[in-house]
Parts: sequence; C-alpha cells; structure tokens
Amino acid sequence: MPPSLDAVSAVPVTPFSADGALDEDALGRVVRRLVDQGVPVIVPCGGTGEFSQLAPAERERVARVAIEAGAGATVLVGVGGDLAGAVQATAAAVAAGAAGVMVHALSDPYLTPAGIVAYVEA
Repeated sequence: MPPSLDAVSAVPVTPFSADGALDEDALGRVVRRLVDQGVPVIVPCGGTGEFSQLAPAERERVARVAIEAGAGATVLVGVGGDLAGAVQATAAAVAAGAAGVMVHALSDPYLTPAGIVAYVEA
C-alpha cells in the first residue's frame, strides 16, 4: 500500500558543524524529534533541506541518516538535478528504505512538457 500523503509532512533543515561538515547526529535528533511529535512524513533533501547546496554524496548521507532516524514515519527523499544523478539517487534512497522520492521541480527554461514527463518517468 502506498504511503498516505494527506497529513503533515516536514522537510528538516540540514544541520552542519562549525567546520562545514554535515552534522549527522544533529540531523538524526531533528528527524527523531519530528517523528516523536507525530509528524508522519519526513522529506530529507527537500527545498529547505539544502538540496541544491549539497554534493551528491552528502545528499545520500542525509537520506540514510533520515531514513534510520525516521523509523515509524514515511520517508520521501528529495531528488533532482541531472537525470543520471536523479535516477541514481532514487535507487539509493529506495535501497536504503525510503518509501519513495520527491522529484524537485526542473528549472530549465527550455524544457517542454513532454521533456518534464520523460524526466519524471525515468
């Protein structure tokens, strides 16, 4: 059965340490607190989760930490960017236990509606 999306969802902000590294412990605490407070859908790497500022390896780590900390919630990982990267990120998220993905809106001004559909289908 697909996850229910008719409830509150949260896009956690991605915390960093003073040296600029991903603060995995803080991220885990943020996600766990959201779930413990009853938020049923967690979306790591969403728009307010610094998706566009993270390197692909950082995005994958954020997704894994959120999936682990978000036990009991539906976790949908934000993916996007180039097609190959989005496909790879989707496969990694699902393999790590995500219920699915949220595809970020494409911003290329030359995209056609058919091109957008082909991207999302891939």
